Amino acid sequence: MPVITIDISRGKYVVAVSGGVDSVVLLDLLAKDRNLELVVAHFDHGIRTDSGEDRKFVEQLAAQYGLKFEYAEGKLGAEASEEAARNARYSFLGRVLDKHRARAIITAHHEDDLIETAIINLIRGTRRKGLSSLKSTPTLVRPLLHVSRQTIEEYANKHGLAWIEDSTNQDTRYLRNYVRLEIVPALTRQDPRWRERLLNKIKKNEQIEGQINEAINRLAEQNIGVDKNRIIIPKHWLIMLPNSVGLEVLKYAVDLLKTDVDIREQVLKSLLLFAKTAAAGKKRPIGKTVDMLVSKTTVTLSAKA
Repeated sequence: MPVITIDISRGKYVVAVSGGVDSVVLLDLLAKDRNLELVVAHFDHGIRTDSGEDRKFVEQLAAQYGLKFEYAEGKLGAEASEEAARNARYSFLGRVLDKHRARAIITAHHEDDLIETAIINLIRGTRRKGLSSLKSTPTLVRPLLHVSRQTIEEYANKHGLAWIEDSTNQDTRYLRNYVRLEIVPALTRQDPRWRERLLNKIKKNEQIEGQINEAINRLAEQNIGVDKNRIIIPKHWLIMLPNSVGLEVLKYAVDLLKTDVDIREQVLKSLLLFAKTAAAGKKRPIGKTVDMLVSKTTVTLSAKA
């Protein structure tokens, strides 16, 4: 019988449950831990016409475990992008987290998600962090990243768990589905050990990334100023940095504002060019929550009120 071990600290958590096999198994594992107080959260994206059935299933599942249940309807429509769906879902989960004053959100991302995300980020040409971007944080816990999809399905079958199959998971117009259904099988046919090699690469990259982050953080802390909701970067210092380092510093500065702005590689390059070359007094938005203002001597990032 497959054994899945997870380690979650005592406290209250919001558990994201879609109704798929991975989140159903996660909920079953968590519900067995008496040290945890759980709130089941389900987001109906409104992409499928029958998605309301998923909500009913998850609501019944929460009741079966005697847990609180929260849900919201996104009404995104059939043409919604993966990014729009993800942003709407995490916005909802954040609201539930605040409402219940929970310690963190727990999601059912597993080892296959980790691999697929790495491949997607490599395809998109993301920076070094893209290879190991799927990880746990203090407010977003992913306890199944060491568990394969196959093991999760075996656990569900052995324990007689029911789940819902999302028909959109077979739609290869979505990049993640294409990676899972087309690219991953092709890689397996070419090299049965590719998965093991990629996981080792991701692990090594995480170690190197940690060392680079420490160096970048020290460099930034010594040179940039923090004033409430503003980050002030000396313009001449930024101009003199190699572009590769300047990109890291700029991303570090945006992250300091804690506005959840996700900047893609090309956008970040464009922002760095603007910071270095724009005339004094020029302003540029970064997403919907941050502004960049260039002066003769500084580049200031400000969180919008």
